[in-house]
Amino acid sequence: MPRKKELVDERYPLPTDVQQLVSTDPVLGRPRGLMGLIRKFLWQFLCGGLLILLGVMTLLFLNVRNDSAAGVLPDAAGIAAGGLDTTSDEAVLQAVSELMILPDEPEPIIALVADAARLQAEQAFYRGAENGDMLLVFPQSRQAVIYRPSSNKIVNVGPLIVDDNE
Repeated sequence: MPRKKELVDERYPLPTDVQQLVSTDPVLGRPRGLMGLIRKFLWQFLCGGLLILLGVMTLLFLNVRNDSAAGVLPDAAGIAAGGLDTTSDEAVLQAVSELMILPDEPEPIIALVADAARLQAEQAFYRGAENGDMLLVFPQSRQAVIYRPSSNKIVNVGPLIVDDNE
């Protein structure tokens, strides 16, 4: 039976602690070799890296979920749901109700315009809107209102057109 080639060259001796690591596996008590040692450390490195990556992804997911619940993240239409403005929803409703008669709905959707240029390019309803304006959507009465808190003016009022195919 041919003998396996020794991984440790006798001309270049390794320190004794490294020789002990390379020579035997502490669990099985059999020769491990340098490749076995490398494989073991590579496996530990990959498992540790995956655990760290999983932890970071979990933290990012929880952070994004909390931010979206608070209305910090803009959606695809360039509008961020409430929470970015310092005024409360009730204050916005009160200010708009002093300027016009609002539909009687329990909770309208109130959002902050975050990307007015993009919205103006997509729909004519947003012409004249600026970043920081408030969008009030009344789904039951199918009405939308753009309100500018900085000047306390109604920018635009229009019907809410809902595409039932989406």
